[in-house]
Amino acid sequence: MQESQNIECKEIWKDEYLKWICGFANANGGKIFIGKNDKGEIIGLKNSNKLLEDIPNKIQNHLGIICDYTKAGKWYWLKYIAGIIGNGGDYGDGTGGNDGYIGVGEMWGNYFGYICEKDYFGSASIGATDDWYKPQIMRRIDDEVYGMTPHKIFTCLQSNVRNHQELKNKLISYYGHSTQINQIFSSYGF
Repeated sequence: MQESQNIECKEIWKDEYLKWICGFANANGGKIFIGKNDKGEIIGLKNSNKLLEDIPNKIQNHLGIICDYTKAGKWYWLKYIAGIIGNGGDYGDGTGGNDGYIGVGEMWGNYFGYICEKDYFGSASIGATDDWYKPQIMRRIDDEVYGMTPHKIFTCLQSNVRNHQELKNKLISYYGHSTQINQIFSSYGF
């Protein structure tokens, strides 16, 4: 994975990268990979555990954005990162040991980008619809399930939600609507 308009690879973290995060949040979204060189090759980090706690706090304190990391917790995202590394820097295909973490994380990330774009521009389209994790599931739940909101979906993003099945079960256990939610997930093979 090489750098592009919405992908930045940085060998180390610098607080000046908060500007990139702000720019991504105000545009079509994006990702900053810390511990990768400009060619997208994984080089690793010495202080990754500290950064996993510091960066979300800096995002919240300096930009006023609550990071997905803060909500789901450190161990969830460590599994997500381990999955990406285990897949050679890719999102996998849904069959790897940590691919469930990747799927739910990417589904939320795409959905959150969609929400931001829709709020800012008045309309939006959800990207990556051909990816195995099917980010359009969350948009459909928000659009088609009575009373569902992004906040309610976000409430279900917890450290014990490790795959699509567990997300589906959490949504149903919190909010009901089992027929609709099951139909949406099953229409994408989950």
